[in-house]
Parts: sequence; structure tokens; C-alpha cells
Amino acid sequence: MGFPGALDVTCTYRLKIPGTLSVEMTATCEEPTLCNLTQHSYFNLDDGGAGDILDHRLMLNAGAYLPVDGDLIPTGVVKPVDGTPFDFRQARPLRMESEGKQVAYDQNFCLASMRGPLKLASWAQGANSGVEMELWTTEPGVQLYTGQYLAPPSPGLEGRRYKAFSGFCLEPQVWPDAPNRPYFPQATLWPGQIYHHVTDTGSDCLNSDPVSVFQRCRTCFVRWPGRRTLRSAGHSPSDYPRITSWRSSARYRPACRRGRARSYPRTPC
Repeated sequence: MGFPGALDVTCTYRLKIPGTLSVEMTATCEEPTLCNLTQHSYFNLDDGGAGDILDHRLMLNAGAYLPVDGDLIPTGVVKPVDGTPFDFRQARPLRMESEGKQVAYDQNFCLASMRGPLKLASWAQGANSGVEMELWTTEPGVQLYTGQYLAPPSPGLEGRRYKAFSGFCLEPQVWPDAPNRPYFPQATLWPGQIYHHVTDTGSDCLNSDPVSVFQRCRTCFVRWPGRRTLRSAGHSPSDYPRITSWRSSARYRPACRRGRARSYPRTPC
């Protein structure tokens, strides 16, 4: 892929009390390189993807967003959300029409000018279930994607067939296209530096026992890569109560096709 050297990446998933999935990503490099990692979990707080998420209420702690061109690349403008369909500073439904069509969100929302301590980035609530979810992150931006391109060929949870707007994503990240925009927060990692990204996602449908994330969240999490990690490590569902932290590591070489910026594809499993 043209990267100048090896990038060592570690991703650790933890279940924390009360009912929080914590994702921690760290990386080091041999040569200066780009490093902007995120996860791509889909959420539907009502029914796990049987219906759409357009009536979910969402709050984003962002006073600006990045408009994009026809290829979904930021134009370079940092635009205030005031008076636009991108203003989520007060919780409101994702349903928003413009010229008779649903607004399809796939933009970066600007939380801060640099990576910092863990802070509340977003809050969401299912329209029918009333289930609430908070997302806390160290990252300066978060990409909101409302699943308008969802049409996976394979069935998902309990045989459901996902369709457009079946789930939404919140992807904490450094602002996209940063290498071409020197006034954006930058995504360059230098030898000797440690990339450190933490995102915590919590839901009030979980009790204080972190293991309940396996037992009670089938309606909330459309796609959760942790279960795949456990199974690939040889664990069965009966092992879940004994596991509260696990880790996966990879060493990405310049020619390795796995070294992509996003950890997971846009397809619910």
C-alpha cells in the first residue's frame, strides 16, 4: 500500500462496570506514517436491525462538521452546524428531510482541535425501546453514518435481512483528509510516539455486571466484533462469563492489505 515502514497495532476490548464496552487502540511505527484507526460497529437500539433507526434521537457534542464532495471527501471547509441539518447539539431524531429526501449522513463532526482526555461525544436513544447509549472518546472527531448503503447479501442477527437505515455508526477518529489539510488535527505518527485511542460505549439496558453485554444486548448491537474475536480464539458462548478482557494484535507491513484505516467493513455480520 506504499507505507514507509511497519506499524505495530494492538486493539484491546474490555467490559467495564456499569455496562460499558471499552475499545483501546495503540500503535507504534518504524518510520513516519499515517495512523487513524477507528471501529465501525452498527447500532439499532430498538430491534437489532429489523426496523430503521430514523426515529432514534441523537445528540452530538459538535459545533461544526466537514462538508464533503461527490466522492465523500471533505472539501476543506469547517462549517458551523448552526441552522443546518447537521446540528445535533440538542437531541433530535435522525429523521430529517431535504428536498423531499431523507438526509443521508456520512460526515465527520468536529469535537475538538486535537486528541485529548476521554469526553462525552454522543448520546442516542431508541424511539420505541427508550434504551439510551453514550459514547465517550479521546478523538477530535466522530463520523456519523446512518447506514444508507446497507444491503448485505447475508442475513444478520436471528436471520434478519438488513436494509438501508437499519443501523447507525459513530466512528471516533482524527478528521479525514488531514494529510491534505494542514489546519486539521493531524494523523501522522512518528517513530518514538505512541498512538493511543480510547472509546467507551455504554448502554442503560445493561446492568452493573459487565458480562450482561453478552446476555442482554442482542437487540441493541447489530454488529459487535468482540463476539467474533472470542469465537476465533476458540471460546464458546458458555465461556463468556469468565472473559472480561481480550486482545488482538497485528503487525502491518507496507504491502499488507489488512492495514486499512477502518478496522471493520461496512457490513453487519
